[in-house]
Amino acid sequence: MSKVPEIYIRKMRRENAKNKFIDELEKHYSNREKEVKIIHGIGNYVLREMLLEEIKSINYVEIVEDFFEESTASLLLKIHSPDKKL
Repeated sequence: MSKVPEIYIRKMRRENAKNKFIDELEKHYSNREKEVKIIHGIGNYVLREMLLEEIKSINYVEIVEDFFEESTASLLLKIHSPDKKL
């Protein structure tokens, strides 16, 4: 089983974290990854809330609802493959 790629935005400022998340997610989408794990940290959940807001506007990802770890410092996203009818 291959390792799930990660996007690490922990301890970043909101706008920088948002830009990094979007840039790296697009790369994983283009590379046809099936999942990506976002490491956002706990803190006061500013980054997690930003992620949840951004994910709503991205039509090719969804949160894996049954993903649990020892902490709530990350999200697992399922990436839907790009349309093959290009």
